[in-house]
Amino acid sequence: MRRRFTLPMIAFILMTAFELQAAMAAGRIEAKLALSTDPRAPSPATIVVTLTNTGDAPVNVFRWWTPFAAPDGRLPQPVFDLTDDTGKPVRYMGRRVNTGAVRLAHFIQVAPGETLEREVDLTKEYDFIRAGWYDIRFDLHLETSLDPKRAPLDELERFVPNAQGIVSTNRVRFLLRNPIPWIRRAPDEVASLTCDVEQSVDIESARIGARADATRAERFLNTMIYVYEFTGDDFVLTFRPHPRYSRWFGTHDPSEPMPEDPGWGAGDNAQVKRTIETAALRLVNGVISPTCGCSPGYEDTMAWAEDHTPYNIHFCKKFFDAYSDGRDSRRSAVYHEMTHFFDHRLDGRSDYSFVTNQESAKNLATTNRSHAVRSALNYEYFVTDTSNREEAEER
Repeated sequence: MRRRFTLPMIAFILMTAFELQAAMAAGRIEAKLALSTDPRAPSPATIVVTLTNTGDAPVNVFRWWTPFAAPDGRLPQPVFDLTDDTGKPVRYMGRRVNTGAVRLAHFIQVAPGETLEREVDLTKEYDFIRAGWYDIRFDLHLETSLDPKRAPLDELERFVPNAQGIVSTNRVRFLLRNPIPWIRRAPDEVASLTCDVEQSVDIESARIGARADATRAERFLNTMIYVYEFTGDDFVLTFRPHPRYSRWFGTHDPSEPMPEDPGWGAGDNAQVKRTIETAALRLVNGVISPTCGCSPGYEDTMAWAEDHTPYNIHFCKKFFDAYSDGRDSRRSAVYHEMTHFFDHRLDGRSDYSFVTNQESAKNLATTNRSHAVRSALNYEYFVTDTSNREEAEER
């Protein structure tokens, strides 16, 4: 007997087949690292990064955590796991780019079958102070999504999260027969533009606001968190847990020394206290040396800085388009950048890069405290959280 299909049944079958096909379709990035064999390579520490989508659907790659970030070829973060022959990380000297709230423009869409390739001269970004063998690997973070509280609805609807999480390349070893110390690049390699009057006013207003936020955060830490309590016949410095602290920095480790005890300074507790206090000192006593206008390709970022050039901050177009205060604002961006610097006089800086929004910052605080206490965004969120209320939901 021949079975007859009604229109609703046909529609259901077609819809089911479409959903099954969509579920089966998935992009898949394969990442590879190789030492350049080009005789014209600028240095013996030149590597080639290759990304290939071997799947059957597009993959969205957050480019600001990759060597494919901008046309000038500079790295936006210390994206490589690079160590010397003792296992010690090689000092990163390059830019630390603050994108602000993650939007669709921050991604590269890699089509099925497409390959991206980029040559990177590591001597422009890292300080090779010794000869010997070096080991390098690249971890591609594909779990990054749009900021659900900042991205427009149409972008959220168009964005398709990736099925993959972190994709790691092979490791590559290379030999440097001589040290190649990092050399400061010529000034004309940076978009060196002076700030106009309106931009200067915006920066100064943001600096004043960031200074107020930083001093309030320091006061909060040293009056609400670290508190002197009378025990017996003496006052003793104690740590009083607070949700705002644990939200961004995880659980305080009671096994570490307290600030007045021998051995204080090496642990994660000390990293938090030192960074908050140091950022406040920088904003109170330091003088920002601003540059306005960034190289082509950086228009959708807030700002960038290099930790060895205090307190030079390069402000990009998105900074001047941002709100004056609050999260992802001009004043929070200034605070963010001031946590990066290594100025020898003041210990305490943030150098972990792989956080994009509040949810990823909170998750990092619970899953990897050592990274959370070294994340500039975690400090930015702590400060904007602290500056406006005792205990409330974040903006």
